[in-house]
Amino acid sequence: MGCWATGSLGAGGTGGDGVSGNATDETRTLLHLWPTGQPEVWEAIPGELGGVGSLGVTFDGGGAELDLDSKGDVYVPFAAVIQEAVILADQDGDVVVDIWKAAYGSFPPTVAGTICAAAKPTLSDADSYRDTTLTGWDTALAAGDVLRFNVDSSNTLLRATVALKIKKTGS
Repeated sequence: MGCWATGSLGAGGTGGDGVSGNATDETRTLLHLWPTGQPEVWEAIPGELGGVGSLGVTFDGGGAELDLDSKGDVYVPFAAVIQEAVILADQDGDVVVDIWKAAYGSFPPTVAGTICAAAKPTLSDADSYRDTTLTGWDTALAAGDVLRFNVDSSNTLLRATVALKIKKTGS
């Protein structure tokens, strides 16, 4: 199931055309709603606003700690470059998430397609994490790539969102 909701990419915080608060195609957020315990996948679609947006997955243990090897997939409909990785959690805790990439025709992505090298997004006894250097990462995304977010390890957390800031580079 999916639904459209106004995103936060509009100018001046109005979400939409920057004036009236009306959502435009460039500022809508696609939300995929899954049963409890399954990851939620979402995208903020970059358009005329400098081509910057985000995509990611929210892992929700449904009141229990996150399961190892939980996975969430995101389709990338345009060429882009990853500029930043962020983790936001419900409380202080630990999580390591690997991100795998494959072309749509090779779905599903596997660990062999990791884009993170040795610098996986890692939350350690904290509730937030941000990496803007992405050392060793394969940051290039082609139109039609699929990203798989995989929980490698977790402790204490019931919910964690992993987001990638991306800049559109082509169609």
